[in-house]
Amino acid sequence: MNQLRYRRGAPKRIYCDNGSEFTSRTLDLRTYHHQVMMEFSRPGKPTDNGHIESFNGSFRDECLNAHWFSSLAEAKDIISAWLKDYNESRPHRALNNLVKCLNRYGTSTQTGKWHKGDRNMQSISTRRRLTFAVITLITLGVFLPSCNAENNNIGASGIDSDRPVERFKYDSPEQVEELAQKLNYTPEAWQAGVREVPRLYITTVPSRWRDKTSDAMPVVDKKRAFFRLVGPLVLHANELIQADRQQLESIIKTLRSGEPISPREETFIRETAVAYKVAEGKGDVDISDQALQDELIRRVDTLPPSLVLAQAAEESGWGTSRFVIEGNALFGMWTWGDEGIRPEQQRAEHGDHKIASYETPMHSVIAYMRNINTHQSYESLRARRAELRSAGTKVTGWELAKTLTQYSERGQDYVDALHGLMKTNMLMPTDDAYLGDGPTILLIPVGDGS
Repeated sequence: MNQLRYRRGAPKRIYCDNGSEFTSRTLDLRTYHHQVMMEFSRPGKPTDNGHIESFNGSFRDECLNAHWFSSLAEAKDIISAWLKDYNESRPHRALNNLVKCLNRYGTSTQTGKWHKGDRNMQSISTRRRLTFAVITLITLGVFLPSCNAENNNIGASGIDSDRPVERFKYDSPEQVEELAQKLNYTPEAWQAGVREVPRLYITTVPSRWRDKTSDAMPVVDKKRAFFRLVGPLVLHANELIQADRQQLESIIKTLRSGEPISPREETFIRETAVAYKVAEGKGDVDISDQALQDELIRRVDTLPPSLVLAQAAEESGWGTSRFVIEGNALFGMWTWGDEGIRPEQQRAEHGDHKIASYETPMHSVIAYMRNINTHQSYESLRARRAELRSAGTKVTGWELAKTLTQYSERGQDYVDALHGLMKTNMLMPTDDAYLGDGPTILLIPVGDGS
């Protein structure tokens, strides 16, 4: 995806159907980071995007279904060759048997003759098909090898897709403070009871935050800046989960009423079960199993911002740890794969572990929430959350923190530290915070130490 963007620039919008490869959380995050608008056709109306439906059918039947890819490199070679033939050699009836695009000499590779048609329109046609071919490659893991496949198909599509996106470049904390003042995102507004938070998303943590800025700030300002910038990420991650939860509840309600669900809804519940580790494979999911349905409702649920913020501050040293600067890792989550940051001192009893790294801080928050909602060590947290919801009681970070004795080797001392952070920094009111309806603003550090 990045290679395509570097060569041709990011499109202003991508028009597509509602397939899971386009409604994935990963693609949603990438598009709004690059100011690309996703426009979806009407469900069940493939004729809204007929030329792409035709291309997808040819691509699937003639290329994907015709080959067994033994490696990512082989997939890239075969798909690239097919795409070149499709665009530069094959005549198409819709174009009066002309070739879709020209090579760099203005001729097709089939005949060497000039062809009719406007070059700009041919370029646009080629760009659209390249875009959709690359998106298909993403599902194969060619351009996103560091993303866990189970995360790609679960996520609310278009949470911010209809919202204008602004890019705010800054090289000093004063510029961010000035922006916050304009958005009424201030301590005074918070003290006055305003709980609306702007959609202000940091795209990375600049190294100057650790090396210079945080040390030069008074402690109260340093903490305020940390919570101010991590808070919107937490709220947006909860938005994504809540959208999935609402869709899940609707599907389960339909199932329990005895009514049929659509193939897309069945696919969603199967993919959700796998993503949230309720089943190992989509074929293992019995969608009529009420125990499975209940477990999904227990797992696909939001987390109180006060808890997430307290853990982020505790685990990242207020955003100054090496793992944050090198890999946007706010929660110090471990991984044993090839991707990650190796600790300077590894303990032999834990094996060759690393700290998982992420493309953006948003990805780190999403991964943390998925871990809390799926790992067996946090079953007691999920059970307590379900109890509170069943009783109609507010789910608070303070209450759920009591269950996290297994998050750290420090046990109860770790829980006490989280409670101390919540109390000292008055985080409990953040459980009532919500994102406003304003534009998405991406904070992009520039200059030295960016």
